[in-house]
Amino acid sequence: MRKNKIFEKYLNKKALFVLRLIIGGLFILSSFNKLYDPEHFQAIIMMYKILPDVLVSIFAIVLPWVEFVCGILIVLNCYAKSSALILSAILIAFIGAILLNLARGLIHDCGCFDVFGFKEDISVIVIFRDLVLLGLTVLIYLKTGNSGFKYSKKLG
Repeated sequence: MRKNKIFEKYLNKKALFVLRLIIGGLFILSSFNKLYDPEHFQAIIMMYKILPDVLVSIFAIVLPWVEFVCGILIVLNCYAKSSALILSAILIAFIGAILLNLARGLIHDCGCFDVFGFKEDISVIVIFRDLVLLGLTVLIYLKTGNSGFKYSKKLG
């Protein structure tokens, strides 16, 4: 029985490590084009018609850096719990913005993964994907201990 619990704990650690790589990697990847072309990302944010114009450019600059840094921290397991909480809040905001725009009848580029020319319009599928990502970031939040830079050398 004891061996089974050790194996289960080891398996859970490995699964959590893979999950952190996937979620962290996705947010790092999604930040690339936004960081490379903030004007394009700003135009996409304008299409959502939610933020006041004065905040759009600030949001277009800050959000990709938050995604990038949180993605890196989740992969490295440094402040992964805090980063997962931040990314969960961002995903909730994304889901709300997409739902609002779909309810308004506005269909446009979601601005999610514009890297490598991949363009995707907002849709129920994007909401479903974001709900899955939200569930996974919440799982990282729940299963990850409080860790700072002192644990960064231990990725697992």
